Amino acid sequence: MPERGPTALHAASDAGHLGAARLLLRSRADALARDRQGKQPLHKAAAAGHVALVSLLLSHGNVTASSRSQEQPLHVGAGHCRVVQLLLHARADSSARDREGVQPLHWAAASGSVCALRRLLNFGASLVSADTVHGGVPCSFYHGGCDFSLSETQCDCKSLQLL
Repeated sequence: MPERGPTALHAASDAGHLGAARLLLRSRADALARDRQGKQPLHKAAAAGHVALVSLLLSHGNVTASSRSQEQPLHVGAGHCRVVQLLLHARADSSARDREGVQPLHWAAASGSVCALRRLLNFGASLVSADTVHGGVPCSFYHGGCDFSLSETQCDCKSLQLL
């Protein structure tokens, strides 16, 4: 599908206007439309953490749609625990890589969302999977300064040299 710039549904999804999004969808707005970055409205809602909009758009959109930089909604929404949960239950790919080879778990680690990290790990994301461009593992992206063990590898983020 060709990119044509942001639509009214993109704007409503980004701003969290659930009522406007419902009205637009009832008026046959294209939930699969792509903006100039190749993102669909679902990407916008996920990135902004709008749980109700993500839920609505999942019934109209493609949970594994990739942007021009190969980001899926799970990548851009990885900092929002409830968004991650919705996307994973809708069969988002927890091991999908963007253009830089970064997976959603890396994005969740960078956001500092322990809840999102745990959800992704529970759905099979790998704590030791390195991005394909820089070789960074998810813990190297973590900025939370917490003191917890993330998974079976007993990776204690506090003991690593973090960025």
